[in-house]
Amino acid sequence: DAKTWRLYTFKDGYLSISPHAWSAEDLSKETQVTIIRTERIRGWAPWPEAYPKCKNGVAEVIRRGVANGKLEGRIGKRQFEILSADFIVDTRGDVWLFEFNMSPVLKDPKDSPTTNDSDMITAALEIVVPREGS
Repeated sequence: DAKTWRLYTFKDGYLSISPHAWSAEDLSKETQVTIIRTERIRGWAPWPEAYPKCKNGVAEVIRRGVANGKLEGRIGKRQFEILSADFIVDTRGDVWLFEFNMSPVLKDPKDSPTTNDSDMITAALEIVVPREGS
């Protein structure tokens, strides 16, 4: 119908922790906003509480995008989008949507053996084209 969207989220992304404590005086990208993938997020203690908040935030952005005609499907076509959302979780556990990436940088296992996106891409493709026997 080109109007129905199903949201699937990949729960085991990456945590990016700045190597420097935040400071208003330090304007380096490593301090202000880091893109350095530090570790899998599954080992981060606040994640079980933060994840549902992040997922709800993404769902709301998608809902608004569809309602406002910013996300449109194509009639008679199956399609999917891979996107990423970056959040800031404060010391109280509140979650703040920082940015949405409609064309996220996806890392290949050959170039980034410990912080790549192959399992996320495989999981996304299996939604659209399930493997035999799964």
